[in-house]
Amino acid sequence: MAQFAKGEIKDKYPFLHSLALVSVWSGLESLIDKLVVWLLKYRQSSAKKEVISKIKIPWAEYELFDDNDKYYYLVKELERSVNANVKRGVDKFETLLDVFHVAGHVDRKVKKNIYELYNVRNIIVHNASVVDASFLKACPWKKYKVGEKIKIMPRDYVRYRDAITEYMTCVVKRLVVKYGKEQPLTDKGGVPAVG
Repeated sequence: MAQFAKGEIKDKYPFLHSLALVSVWSGLESLIDKLVVWLLKYRQSSAKKEVISKIKIPWAEYELFDDNDKYYYLVKELERSVNANVKRGVDKFETLLDVFHVAGHVDRKVKKNIYELYNVRNIIVHNASVVDASFLKACPWKKYKVGEKIKIMPRDYVRYRDAITEYMTCVVKRLVVKYGKEQPLTDKGGVPAVG
C-alpha cells in the first residue's frame, strides 16, 4: 500500500484521476438521460412522431414503475429504437437529441475528446485499466501497447472535463434557441431536475 501511495504521488495521482474520469462520464450520461426525460415529459410534441410511435414496451412491465421511472424506462427503449445504445461518445447523445430536433454540430476536437473519454472509461471499468486491441483500434492516436495500463494524468482529466463542459454548453445553447430563454427546464426552472 505504501508503494502504491508513493507511485500515486510521483505520477500525479493517476488512479484518483481514473476514478474522477469514471464519475465525470457517469455524470454526463445521467445529465443526458435527465434531459431526454425532460424532453419526453415537457416537450414531447416536438419529438419526431415516427420515432416515438415505434417504441414498443410491455405494458405490464411499464406499469410496475412509478411515474418518474416510467420516463427513464422510455429513454432506454428510445435508445434501443434509434440504435443510440450501440453508438459511442457524442454520437450516442446526438442520436437521442435528434429525436427532439435539438441535435447539431459538435466541434471536431470536442467530439474526439469525448469519444476518447468513452473508450478510456470502458478500459478502466471493464478491463482494470489494461489496454486491449479494441481500445487501440478505437483510439489509434493513443500511444499505448496491448497489456499496458492506462494512466490518467491531470492534463487528460482536464481535457476530458473541458470537452464535456463545452459539449453541454453547446446543448444548452441549442435548447435556448429551440425553446427560448424564458422556458424553464423544470417546473422550478434551471437544469433538468427530474428523477
